[in-house]
Order: sequence, then structure tokens, then C-alpha cells
Amino acid sequence: MLIRIEPPTRHRLCSLLSSVRDMRARARPSEASQKVFTVDNPVTSKNWPPNVKQEPITPEYCKTLMEHLKLKEIDDMKKKRTFTMPRINLGDLVEVRYEISRSKKTFGTFQGYVIRTANKLLDSTFTLKNSYDGITVEQTVAAAPPAHAPPSLLR
Repeated sequence: MLIRIEPPTRHRLCSLLSSVRDMRARARPSEASQKVFTVDNPVTSKNWPPNVKQEPITPEYCKTLMEHLKLKEIDDMKKKRTFTMPRINLGDLVEVRYEISRSKKTFGTFQGYVIRTANKLLDSTFTLKNSYDGITVEQTVAAAPPAHAPPSLLR
């Protein structure tokens, strides 16, 4: 199989040269040597290893740190939220309006009975069940809605 390569045209050569010129015009000195902290780096090797000695991090400390971060995130969500979240229990008829496309700003709605709840702070979810034309549909919805309006209780 032979591959035929066409010789470059004048237009292609001019555009290639102009792009190379643009790349050369934007050259600037790199500051990577000051930002990379390695032993081989002459700038940062003066302060390596650091003089600060700390206790090792324990799994209990990590757990409490993660709990504090989740609580702070919950407080931030409550401040940003302009609505109060309804209390959702098993057997409630709930309607959820969610965003299908952000660019087109289209919304969809789903009605169903709550068949399952999982209360895990920010990761809380509830599952809705409904049947359309004899086909049962279940949908799991986040209780802290980032991309949909608050669920509304119908019954």
C-alpha cells in the first residue's frame, strides 16, 4: 500500500511559521525550580528536611477531622440553601424536580412513594418508586439537592 504525501502549500507553510513565531514570542522563564520541593532542588534543599517535628497522625484523629469537615460542609449548605428541606418518611408521596440539561435549562419531574431512606449526613438519599404503563420504576435521589429543586410532599 502506497501513501501519497502532498507537498506543503505556501498557505500551510505560512501558517506553520506564524504559529512557531507566536510560540517563541510568548516564551518566559520557568519558575518550576522554585516550586518543586525535592532534595535535588538547590533552592529548596536548604530547608530540607523541615525542622518541625510532629506527632504521627492516628486513625482516630483522621475520623474526627473528617467529621468536622462534614459538619462544616453541612453548615455551609444550610447557609446557601434558600428553602427548608421537608422531613421525608417512608410511604410519603413525593415529587422531585431535577435538572436534565444545564445548558438548555430543561427540567424533569418524578413522582413516587418513598420506599427507602438512608440518612448519612450530606450523603443522605431516598428512593422513590412508581409505575408507568405497568412498568415499575425506582429512582434514588440525593437529599441534599445540588442540581434539583427541593422535593415537595404531596401526601
